[in-house]
Amino acid sequence: MTGLTARYDSDEVELERETTLRDFQQWMIHSFGLQEQDDLRRRIGDEAQIKQMLSPIFDEMRDGDSLWLCRSIVLGPLLGHRGIALVRAGRPLIYLKILNY
Repeated sequence: MTGLTARYDSDEVELERETTLRDFQQWMIHSFGLQEQDDLRRRIGDEAQIKQMLSPIFDEMRDGDSLWLCRSIVLGPLLGHRGIALVRAGRPLIYLKILNY
């Protein structure tokens, strides 16, 4: 989970649903099929570590901003991605790609 690339002011993603940090952690655990003993699950479950992983978002977050699960507008076999975005005034300001298809 290191080396996440941030996209700024991205029109390439569609907002799916608003999320919380805890909900996002659960989404990642489910998406990766992580078991209780997996090291990545423990790191994702640790609030300080997940905030560090998502630092491009949390470094820029202001009052009134929200977190959203997103997906690429273009989807197809081996084409597309899902991730999390910092949304301000209804627009994804910073997007972190988490899963590639």
